[in-house]
Amino acid sequence: LQGNGAVNGLNADISFPASTGVSNVNDLVTKSYVDNVAAGLDVRGSCRAATTANLAATYNNDAGTLTASSNGALSTDGVTLSTNDRVLVKDQTTKTQNGIYVVTATGDGSNPFILTRSDDANTPSEITGGTFTFVEEGSDNLDKGFVFTHDGTPTLGSTDLKVTQFSGGTTFSAGDGLDLSSGEFSTDLKSNG
Repeated sequence: LQGNGAVNGLNADISFPASTGVSNVNDLVTKSYVDNVAAGLDVRGSCRAATTANLAATYNNDAGTLTASSNGALSTDGVTLSTNDRVLVKDQTTKTQNGIYVVTATGDGSNPFILTRSDDANTPSEITGGTFTFVEEGSDNLDKGFVFTHDGTPTLGSTDLKVTQFSGGTTFSAGDGLDLSSGEFSTDLKSNG
């Protein structure tokens, strides 16, 4: 939405950026954008799945790719990935390889899978400490949020990109003498002795 107009006698150039970026001093932003800035998080698009272990792959820093060390389809956390799916790679033994990737080749019996750093997280300024993403599917990572916890702006290929769970996925159960309803524990001391 863009336009010029008067609001209560004030002339203003009103524009909502098409992306989450703000380019002009007079741009209006969404509440979500303000909340993210206030929280210190740099939100990226969600990922279909996230890794649960190291991927046996060769990293090419110049191309920003992880290429499987052997032929086969890519599946992680119970999710068989397709071309263009986003995947959070968070468990590499060599932490410099972690990041947000897109599946560029799924792999099969004759070809290895290839992951390429996603367009919104393939330069140092886009994958700073505080970069955050949600995971949509998976046995272990379903509906969890993850944040990159390294300091500042990294040097891709040499800075360890550490990833930590930030939200979601916590399950509680009430033990003896406790009740759990809508995430709140309670007890009735009178009826439980």
